[in-house]
Amino acid sequence: MRQPPEPSHGQYIKSHFFSSPGYFRILVFVITDQPFNSSGKIISKEAASYWFKKGLNKIPGEIKKLPFADSYDCNVLIYEFKKPESDDAYLLDPCNITADEHLERAKITTQLNRK
Repeated sequence: MRQPPEPSHGQYIKSHFFSSPGYFRILVFVITDQPFNSSGKIISKEAASYWFKKGLNKIPGEIKKLPFADSYDCNVLIYEFKKPESDDAYLLDPCNITADEHLERAKITTQLNRK
C-alpha cells in the first residue's frame, strides 16, 4: 500500500500556526566562534515563519567543508509557542519545559547519542 506524501515544511509550520490548538517549538542551531547574547526581543509568529521558510534542513556542503576549530560552539535557541483554541499563536517566555526536555522530545538527543 502506498504511503501518503509527507507534508512540506511550509505545510507543517502552517498547521502549527493556523489550525489546531496546542504547543509547538522552533529550534534554531547557531554554530559560531563569535560570542552572542539575547536581545530580549519577543519573537513574533511572522518572524518564526520567515526563519522556517528560509531555513535549511541540513548544513550546506560548502559550509561543511569549512575548517572548524575548537573555538566554535553549537548553540540551540528554542522558541516554544502556544496556539490557543480561538487565538493566534504566541511565544511562551519562559518555556514550559527545559531545553534538555525539548531536545529529547524532538528526538535530537537520541540522534546525537547515536554518533
